[in-house]
Amino acid sequence: MALQEISVWGNKLRFSSDLDREFVLYVADYVNSKMKEVKLSDPTEINTKDLALRTAYIIAVEYLLAQREVGKLETAVERFEKQFECLRI
Repeated sequence: MALQEISVWGNKLRFSSDLDREFVLYVADYVNSKMKEVKLSDPTEINTKDLALRTAYIIAVEYLLAQREVGKLETAVERFEKQFECLRI
C-alpha cells in the first residue's frame, strides 16, 4: 500500500491506498468538480462541512442509481440468455 496525498477543496488529505496514482487523482478531480457544481447551484453562503455533506449525498445518489440500473441490465441479460438457450441446437 502506498501513501497517497490529494487536495479536495483546498484541503490536503493523506491515506494509504493500493489504487494507482492516476486513478486517485481522477477521483479527487471528480470530487472537486462535484463540490464546485454544488456550490454554484446554491447562491447562499455554505460552509465547507455542509458543502462536503451535500456533495457526498449527491455522489451516493448517483452511485446507487447507477447500481440500480446495472441490476436491471443484468436481469435483462439473464432473460435474453434464457430465451436464446431455447434456440440453441
